[in-house]
Amino acid sequence: MKKISLAGQRNLTIDFLGKKVRLAVSEQGVENVCRLETIKNLDKFAVSREEHLFKGRLQLHKDETGIKVIVKGEIVGIISEDLFKNVLL
Repeated sequence: MKKISLAGQRNLTIDFLGKKVRLAVSEQGVENVCRLETIKNLDKFAVSREEHLFKGRLQLHKDETGIKVIVKGEIVGIISEDLFKNVLL
């Protein structure tokens, strides 16, 4: 399990489950949303020119500032592309 600090008391937790990854955003230890995705799709998103990944309550949007973590339509944090790639290794 790897944890990335976001804005405020929020964290993005990444749990590796074989070929899949569980992404969860929590605030003060309480999990708000989660998403199960393949490592292959996350790697592809990290290196491609795609601007967004996922639909629903948890979304990832990429632009020149980094990867925005969006929960229920609100940006809860921005992480660098390099950090995202390194966490997936």
